[in-house]
Amino acid sequence: MLVVWWAWQFTTWATDELDPDAIPIRLLLIAVIAGPVLYLLSFVPIRWRMTGGLPVKRVAGAAGCIAVGLIAAATHMSALLVGVLLVAILIAVIVWETMSPSRPPDSAAA
Repeated sequence: MLVVWWAWQFTTWATDELDPDAIPIRLLLIAVIAGPVLYLLSFVPIRWRMTGGLPVKRVAGAAGCIAVGLIAAATHMSALLVGVLLVAILIAVIVWETMSPSRPPDSAAA
């Protein structure tokens, strides 16, 4: 957890103190946003192979992260706000996966 905090502090400092239009800073922002997207999409091929279905919750979360990245790039959003939105999306996906049943109830079992 300390490493995650350290990485986030460095990213926040870099994007708030340095020019966000510079190419290295743009690449840093892309990496910060690509991390959660890769995390969410990493389960898709496994789920596809196991069940033949897509994990809609994770795909929706990845689309949300990409949307945050596009909005941040277009509006020069602060790094802190980008981080808050990404964490909110990840928490929403976790809650959505936890609260919903993993598969529909079997009607033939009754």
